[in-house]
Amino acid sequence: MTLRIAIGGLCLILGCGIYAQAAEEVVLTYKDGRKEKVELASYDAEQIVVRIKVGKNLMDVKVPWDKIQDLSNGLTAERVREKWREANKDKLCAECQGVRTVNCVKCGGEGKLVKERVPCGACKAEGVLTCQGKDCDKGKVPCPEPCIKKGVGEWVTGKDGNPWRRYRFGGQYVEWSEGHVGELVVMEDGKPANKGNCPTCNRTTRVDCAQCKGAGTQPCAECKGEKSVPKPGAAPDCPDCEGGKAVCKACKGKGLKE
Repeated sequence: MTLRIAIGGLCLILGCGIYAQAAEEVVLTYKDGRKEKVELASYDAEQIVVRIKVGKNLMDVKVPWDKIQDLSNGLTAERVREKWREANKDKLCAECQGVRTVNCVKCGGEGKLVKERVPCGACKAEGVLTCQGKDCDKGKVPCPEPCIKKGVGEWVTGKDGNPWRRYRFGGQYVEWSEGHVGELVVMEDGKPANKGNCPTCNRTTRVDCAQCKGAGTQPCAECKGEKSVPKPGAAPDCPDCEGGKAVCKACKGKGLKE
C-alpha cells in the first residue's frame, strides 16, 4: 500500500483512497441546516474526518457525505469521488465503474416500490387518444401545397351547374372544374398555371398528420400508452436500497475489481 503524508498544507493521496491534509479550518453545513466551524483533517469517497475540540482535547469525528450540505472550501463528494475514480481508472469495477452503487433491481432505481395500478381514466384504459394535431382528421391533414382543394379558395357555379375553382390575376381569371381537384396550381409569369397531379398528396389533397404519423391517435399523456396509472397515494420506500441505489454486489461496494 502506498502512503504519502501531508506536508506544508498540501493534500496528498493515500493508497487506500483517503486524502489526508494538514488540518484546514472550514465551515461545515449539515443537511439539517446546522453550521459548525471545524478543522478538516482528511476525506475519502464516503466521508470526511473533522477535528473538533472537546474540553482540552482534540477528537477526530467521521461525517458521511450524505449528511453534508456544503463545505466552505468548495470540496464536494462528487469531486472527491471523481478524483478517486481517475486515480484508479484501470482498476474500477466493471459493473459500477467505481461508483460503488448500482440501480436497485427491486425498484428499478426509483427508490419506491411499484404501486398498485388502476385503469387510466384519461383514455378509458385504451392507451391512446384521438390526435389533437391541428386540422387532423383520422390521421390526415390538408396538403400543404397549393393544389386545388374543395372548399378552399374561390369556387363558383359554372354554366354546367357544377363547381369551378376560380383564380383571379390582373383583372382577369381562369377556372378549373372540380374534376381537377388535387392538381397543383402555381403562379408563373403572374398567371396561374396547372402543373398536373400534386406530387405531395397524389391528388388526394390530404397527407399524413406529422403529429400522429397518420394513425389518427396518439399515446395517452397520462398513462404513456400503458392503459393504467399508479393508484393515488404515496408509494412505500424500497426496503432494499437508499434512494434507488444499492451497494454493488460485484465489488461489494469497494468500487474496484475483486
